[in-house]
Amino acid sequence: MKDEFERRIATETGVAIKARRLECGLSQDQLAERLEVGPETVSRMERGVVTLTIPKLVELANVLDCPIETFIPQASGSTLSGANEVAQMLKPLTKRDAQFVVELLEKVSAHLVRR
Repeated sequence: MKDEFERRIATETGVAIKARRLECGLSQDQLAERLEVGPETVSRMERGVVTLTIPKLVELANVLDCPIETFIPQASGSTLSGANEVAQMLKPLTKRDAQFVVELLEKVSAHLVRR
């Protein structure tokens, strides 16, 4: 990889892939089978040894039943990426609990803007 930024992106993407694989209860071998690749390929993805193409990220998202944004590293600095992360956190909550979290986030955000 060309530079530190690319290495960081690949590493963070790999961490996200591994986390989602584990959430789905899959081993590296099982994910490799679904992707029709060898287990070493999955290991290399998760360790950030390879930089994945957009088509491969889409395939991973389909296989792991999640939005592609799940694998987009925070290093991008995108607020959309953060918003998607918050949305994923809210998913398992009850409507009332999710509303509580949103209100709390609004208050914290307003406080930080004022300081």
